[in-house]
Amino acid sequence: MKHVIVSIIAILSMQQLVAQEIDQALYQEIVASVKSVDVPLETLKKYEGEYELQAGFTLTFYTERGRFMSLATGQDPHEMQAQSQTKFQPKDFPAVIEFRQDKNGKWNEAVLAQSGKEFTLKRLQ
Repeated sequence: MKHVIVSIIAILSMQQLVAQEIDQALYQEIVASVKSVDVPLETLKKYEGEYELQAGFTLTFYTERGRFMSLATGQDPHEMQAQSQTKFQPKDFPAVIEFRQDKNGKWNEAVLAQSGKEFTLKRLQ
């Protein structure tokens, strides 16, 4: 009986992994079909820096060979695709980050929308 339960759990786990891979592939296809907005390098440079989501977890934004990238604590970097001059999405998973100016015109905040929730990130540097 234990072997049957373990086998069922293994099959369910494999089905979940396959479903996640299909979801990711579908998302990448959707992103590829969306027309990206050109954002000048000098604008991207204004957004560069480290933004804190919570203590010990940050998102760092930077440019590399003309591409705008994000790097979350402990994760691999992701290329970002521009939806507008201030709004970007990773090319490989569903999320949106929007950079916002404060009342003094400084880019010190970003809002991350992911999984139906919004998170405000404060710029550290």
